[in-house]
Amino acid sequence: MITGEEMKNARKKIGKTQEQLAEELDISSRKLSRLENDKNLERYDKFLQLVVTLELYKPVKEEVEVDS
Repeated sequence: MITGEEMKNARKKIGKTQEQLAEELDISSRKLSRLENDKNLERYDKFLQLVVTLELYKPVKEEVEVDS
């Protein structure tokens, strides 16, 4: 199961605030905050498994370090 902490870290990795991401997802920033704090995540567990299985997501891009 994906944890709220993992969701929060992924959001920060792409440089979005809760408000920005919530607006993109068309949900309230309060709902996003609750998810990031592991509230109601169990309801979404099967849904997230389905999304991942069907590859209906955009992976978070890894930052690539450039050696100089």
